[in-house]
Amino acid sequence: QAESAVAVRRELDSARAAAAEAEAAAEALAAAEAAAAVEAAALEAAQAAEEEEVLAAVLRAREIEMLQAEGRGGGPGQDAGSIEHGSELHDSGSTFQAHLCGVASADAALAALSAVYRDSRVRHAACVPWAYRVVEGGSGVVKRGCDDGGEAGAASRLAELLETAGAANVLVAVSRCVDGPMLGGRRFNHFLNCARELLEQCGYDRRPALRREPARGASGSSRGGQQPGATPASSGGQHDRRVYVPTRRQRQYSATHKNHG
Repeated sequence: QAESAVAVRRELDSARAAAAEAEAAAEALAAAEAAAAVEAAALEAAQAAEEEEVLAAVLRAREIEMLQAEGRGGGPGQDAGSIEHGSELHDSGSTFQAHLCGVASADAALAALSAVYRDSRVRHAACVPWAYRVVEGGSGVVKRGCDDGGEAGAASRLAELLETAGAANVLVAVSRCVDGPMLGGRRFNHFLNCARELLEQCGYDRRPALRREPARGASGSSRGGQQPGATPASSGGQHDRRVYVPTRRQRQYSATHKNHG
């Protein structure tokens, strides 16, 4: 009887162990199936998100093409999608030139910027700061963007100019090609004066003429020619070439700072 009881206990223990193993295997299988289901759901969500991103990118590209084709976003005297170029301003080996394009959205501004970069006048520039300001027609929401483009501090000045002028739906960039010494702080006057001139010519400066700021550094002409330190007037047009005559102090600064800046 004692041996029979021991055998029964062993059989019960074996049965319990087998049941525990079966239960653990079932739990493991259920966990694996759950993990597989979660992974499949995550993969499906990722694919759906990727498809949505691709679709959104295609729609944005089509919208930009349609806006440019319809000529929306341009200001007076300038159509969306076309690039206007200002006159050149030369100073001690540096050449500044403004570039402008009417835009209807932030995406269109970035697309226009790509076209500006491809232009032969800009392709080899040392720096190209830019800024845009877009006012959405339906909501009136103002969207802004700017970048120094290699000239620290220039973009914020261009963005401030757009705000002050009340310019809307426009991208403005100013390229600087360098083959000379540093110019010091007057380089920022050149960036702003070139941009301001082109904004006015294309009708984006909404301020009354009497309230517009004069060109920075402008102070009229002296007898016999251009006054040193004065921004020369432009007759307009991308083929107009103006030469800035630095003052004695500015010439001394450039002479002691050979690398451009």
